[in-house]
Amino acid sequence: MEQLLTLYSEVQSTDVRWLWYPFIAIGKITLLQGDPGDGKSTMMMNLIAELSTGGKTPDGCK
Repeated sequence: MEQLLTLYSEVQSTDVRWLWYPFIAIGKITLLQGDPGDGKSTMMMNLIAELSTGGKTPDGCK
């Protein structure tokens, strides 16, 4: 039978790898929230385009 729950005492800690410190971690769930029309989609598309071409994050980090 498949185990449905994991005890917290059995969870192994690992270092977090960052795509954009401290905002977006690699391999983790990131939630981007805001009111309609705030530019969430535009911001993410710009970030994806910049990073996929070897560019920089909005704060200037490579």
